[in-house]
Amino acid sequence: LVEKFYETQFNRAPAVEFSPWQGGSFTGQVIFPIQNSLGYEGDHIRPGIISLTQDFRFSDNFKCSVSAGNFPGSIYGISSSSELYLLDGDLNLELMAGLVGSSHFVDNEWVHSPMERFTASASLSWFWPHFNMELKAGMARFVNEDFGLFASALRIFNETSVGLYAQILESGTNGGFFFSVPLFFSRRSTRKLLRITIPPQYGFTYNAGTEYFYGQSLRTKSNSIYKDRFKWNKSIENMIINLKNKKE
Repeated sequence: LVEKFYETQFNRAPAVEFSPWQGGSFTGQVIFPIQNSLGYEGDHIRPGIISLTQDFRFSDNFKCSVSAGNFPGSIYGISSSSELYLLDGDLNLELMAGLVGSSHFVDNEWVHSPMERFTASASLSWFWPHFNMELKAGMARFVNEDFGLFASALRIFNETSVGLYAQILESGTNGGFFFSVPLFFSRRSTRKLLRITIPPQYGFTYNAGTEYFYGQSLRTKSNSIYKDRFKWNKSIENMIINLKNKKE
């Protein structure tokens, strides 16, 4: 007899971010538990993301980045990614590769496995300007060394986005939906030496198959599933065109 249909966890996770040099960024995060029913580790104060990233922009259409540190999903390691933009930025080829291990903090001790799991992915995405929609498909060797295919469709409404995703994995199929909405009470940041801000976006992903082992991708930032997906220039351009068409 199932007595509980859900488990929850609420945390407060402030972070410090700064750029030590051109193209470099450091993130340091501490997780403070508020409520937890997902396991022993979630009851304790623990480090979150602790990473150093270096970005390289070789041209307007080609950029790379390298990251090392402790990442979301109890993973640590090194990762590199490359993005190539074609057809005026509407077509995007993305490659990622990393070497990772598991990372847990229990009783003030870092418990980790050797950094010997290889993960990689290749994906192709197309931005459909007329509908402000991104269609994406690719293949991956995920962080737990399983293979699979994935696809997603993302629709952008000004600063809000909603989407669907699907996965074909060795263990079966999975899918769900995700969305990201702006936090309206957050201020647009201005350039200052020190700024205290809240995240500009709140993101949520629904995992229909409740699969939390297979099909897990490497993320080097807490919001990387949403960040960089917003093509602001295209979206603003489309909004202006639509407003002009309505007036005419």
